Amino acid sequence: MTYELGMHPGAVWKKTDFQIHTPRDPQWAGGPHLAGGTPESEALRNKWADKFVQECLAREIGAIAVTDHHDFCFVPYVKDAIARAGAENTLWLFPGVEITGNDSVQCLILFEPSSKRDTWARLFGGIINDLDWPDDNDATNPQAELCGSTIEQIIEKICADKKLSSSTVVIPHGRQGGHKSIIRQGMHARFANLDADAVYSDQGIERFDSSALKKIRGQISEWGSRRRAILPTGDNRTADFQSLGTNECWVRLGEPSTESLRQAFLADEARIEYQKPTVPKHRIVLVEISSGLTGAKFQFTVNDGFTALIGGRGSGKSSILEYIKYGLGRAATDFRSSGIEDSRERTLISETLNEGYVRVTIERNGLREIWTRRGSNQSKIEVTLPGGSLEWLTVEQAQQRFKARAYSQKQLSSLMTSSSQMVDQITGIAAAEKLDMRRELERQIRNSQREVNDSFRELISHWIMESDLRKAVSQTEDIRRRLAQTKELISYSGVSAEDQNVLETAPAFANFTLIAQEFRAEITRLRVDLEAKSSTVHFPALAGISQLVEILPQARKLLEERNSLAEFVATKYMEIHSALADFELLENSIMRDFNSANSIFQKKLYDAKSSQETLSTLSDIVAELSKELQQSELNEARIGARLEESATSLATFNESRSKLDKHVLELESLLSEAASDVAKMSSNFLQASVAREAVPHEYLKALTAIFENCRVRELEEKCTRAVKKMTETPLEWEEIVQKLVAAYQQKVDLESEQSVIDDLTKREFEAVLGDSLTVGQAQSVYDNFTENKIASLVSAVPTIKIRFEYNDSGNMIPFDRASPGQQAAALLQLLLNQEAGSLIIDQPEDDLDNKVIMKATELIHVAKRGRQILFATHNPNFVVNGDADKVLVLKPGHSENVESKSARIEIEADGAIETLKVRELITETMEGGAEAFALRGRKYGA
Repeated sequence: MTYELGMHPGAVWKKTDFQIHTPRDPQWAGGPHLAGGTPESEALRNKWADKFVQECLAREIGAIAVTDHHDFCFVPYVKDAIARAGAENTLWLFPGVEITGNDSVQCLILFEPSSKRDTWARLFGGIINDLDWPDDNDATNPQAELCGSTIEQIIEKICADKKLSSSTVVIPHGRQGGHKSIIRQGMHARFANLDADAVYSDQGIERFDSSALKKIRGQISEWGSRRRAILPTGDNRTADFQSLGTNECWVRLGEPSTESLRQAFLADEARIEYQKPTVPKHRIVLVEISSGLTGAKFQFTVNDGFTALIGGRGSGKSSILEYIKYGLGRAATDFRSSGIEDSRERTLISETLNEGYVRVTIERNGLREIWTRRGSNQSKIEVTLPGGSLEWLTVEQAQQRFKARAYSQKQLSSLMTSSSQMVDQITGIAAAEKLDMRRELERQIRNSQREVNDSFRELISHWIMESDLRKAVSQTEDIRRRLAQTKELISYSGVSAEDQNVLETAPAFANFTLIAQEFRAEITRLRVDLEAKSSTVHFPALAGISQLVEILPQARKLLEERNSLAEFVATKYMEIHSALADFELLENSIMRDFNSANSIFQKKLYDAKSSQETLSTLSDIVAELSKELQQSELNEARIGARLEESATSLATFNESRSKLDKHVLELESLLSEAASDVAKMSSNFLQASVAREAVPHEYLKALTAIFENCRVRELEEKCTRAVKKMTETPLEWEEIVQKLVAAYQQKVDLESEQSVIDDLTKREFEAVLGDSLTVGQAQSVYDNFTENKIASLVSAVPTIKIRFEYNDSGNMIPFDRASPGQQAAALLQLLLNQEAGSLIIDQPEDDLDNKVIMKATELIHVAKRGRQILFATHNPNFVVNGDADKVLVLKPGHSENVESKSARIEIEADGAIETLKVRELITETMEGGAEAFALRGRKYGA
């Protein structure tokens, strides 16, 4: 098949059935046998072939073999039907026959899809000694007969025929319990030496017991050590296609060729599935680059399994990977610089993408998006969503949206260059599969910290109100005391009992006036608020539901309940408005009565004062104190009401801190789960444990802030020692926090009365710091003891990380003491055992010995089912024995001038490892390429 350069999909999953019979079969049932030779009969054969092809397409079958017994008659009809359906790229046809050896062992012989009749005919009279080509016009072919050769002889004769050996694959029958099977009793010695890479069976894989599977897969010594693939087939021979594709078998095929089949057989654990395969939920589909290195248009597809970029030195493999990382928001420019390699990659982006872009088509959960990131706007990524709408992502948002992990050359073996970076990287690698949950918990922790800060400030406000209330109560009591004393003086000054009663009643009238005025203002505000709210209440319209009410009773019921609720709320608002209006009428009536009574009383008050001219001064004092008392009592009531509203502030603060602690423990538990999987996933090279920081950064920062700018020498060292000591005992940090909170509460209480630190608080500060303070230093700490500083203290949390130990021949050593090769080997195996988004690594073979590389290739077979893998490599074993599903071969372009618009990186070829041009370039350009293909065969005894 021909593809535009770069656009070959590589090896893709195809549902297969490689044993299918036609109406020529003597055992055909449910329909007539179809003779040929006349226009009418030929039309019937074509009609059957068209129906057959449509049935294959309807059942999502992508590769078939028509395999009548010793007969190719219907192959051309099916081939023409595929062409008529325009399905040449969708449905691959392998011409084939089913033959029975003299030893009663059946086998399928499948031919190149492009092969012709002259090649098929070479079987007859040579390979099949005793049979001739059947008459194509007969309605049926002859009954199955012994072909004249044993299975071993058939294979030997085909191998000896140069044309047949290059265009066929022989697959013996391997059905468990089958009387024509190669694995029946007594056949072990012959099977062990049989030169075949697979067996077929007309039963599903679930029908094989463990003993039969072990025989075929080389796990029972008597049956040989060679692993062979198992191909379930349908063996359909009915007109209704009852068995077509029913015994599921999915094969990854890169080309419509027998070589593609053979490569699939050699890596069956990676290339053959017995139920519909799943593809990674997050994967890269297409990469387009316009840059100074690639020219204006450089594009290639990325396989959903394992894609390998190869080419000689200077062919641009690393640059292409860096462009991909840039398009995903994971380039070196998107992270803190950590070395020379990062500097080189940063230079690549800045110098070659000024006027260019990287466009990456990704797939997330079945939906495709196109991400475009331009060199001129590195902070944003333009995303074209399904349907064509656009949105813009920040780099951080892009990293969260598309799951991927990317590593530059030697990065896996150089994590130790920065201890802080190492811990972050290791935690990210170990917990990669739990990334979403980890991000969510970290988000909840950040939100909880804000809640703690907010609730603490509410608590401080409560403390201030408590202080204000104590002052207000004291003031009110003082006024009452002075008022009582003044009234007592009046009672001793000859005032009549009636006048005394009037004077004592006067404050009540004054108080009621003020209370009524304030209440009326509150009622007015309430009415205005209700009017505003009622005008803004909009119930959801249930758009589009009117079309459903006649179809779905639930839709009708929902609409009725919605309308009923809307009517209820509107009614209640009307009732409230009506009640307020009625109340205002009643209140007006009450105030008219009061104003009338007050007018009469004020006359009496005036008369009482006038008759007591000599006591006018005392009366004025009483009036003034009464007014002050009324104002003070109102103020006390207001503060008390606000204080009652904030009565739960302490409980809320404690609850928010408990919630924060809970999220921290949940994160710790999540990371512990991830750590427990590390040993298994790293083939026991690593042991992981979860640890909190010995000196939590947030603790240290908060504590240092309290004492900074107070002329304390060696402050950072002292605070570090203090925090380390506090965190060694589980509850000591919390005790320190509570002491400082109490000290700050005391400061709030005494703020207006005492600005000088007391000796007890000074000693508390010294105990926290673990060192003595001068009076001046302690006073500076006290003066700078602010709300923000104490808020940072109460919301501080420890950072929780995963730490590794390396298993060095049974001795566990800290990961930073392992050699670069040991680190890279362990981390690569861990990454390949995870399912955590696309894995992109530049030259993973660096610092690895060949034994580790071969182990990694085995892991890739399984890993690529759960995560997309993209390597740039010089090592042919990753490509060949890692079973790369797509290989992109790069070569240096013609231009060496940076300013030139000509490409300095070009695609030489692409395809699967069975693609002829790719296979040739692997053997020609990769050192050890031919040996890698030879090893691929030897691993299976081929």
